[in-house]
Amino acid sequence: MITTPKPKFKITTDLKNILLEDQEIADIIEGRTFPVFAEEDTAGTFITYQRDKYSAPLSKMGAGNDSCFVFITAVSDDYDISQDLAEKIYYVLFGEHKINGVSFDASLEDSTEDCVVSESGKKYLQTLLFKIE
Repeated sequence: MITTPKPKFKITTDLKNILLEDQEIADIIEGRTFPVFAEEDTAGTFITYQRDKYSAPLSKMGAGNDSCFVFITAVSDDYDISQDLAEKIYYVLFGEHKINGVSFDASLEDSTEDCVVSESGKKYLQTLLFKIE
């Protein structure tokens, strides 16, 4: 019989909740979190999140450790605030976590920054790519 670990399809929701439990982050983004994307004219500082490359390997011994990657992006009109928020996200998410009886590790795989210019102004993006196992 093959045992199946709890899938990580909702890991982005778990990570969002971990971030919102941190009072400094909650104060900065004022509850503004968005799955996958935010509307172009979204005001203020906020976070977007998106799961990517989810895999659940199978062997003769059963299901292996599933893993995925999650992009967490700190977005702000102010470059320094975007960097500060990205740093706070890193410190809150990096390491071991346990939610609803399921343990997982989050490690930083990559990060990048960007700037998006639109009619509503500039937005600075600090994107962190976490590996979740």
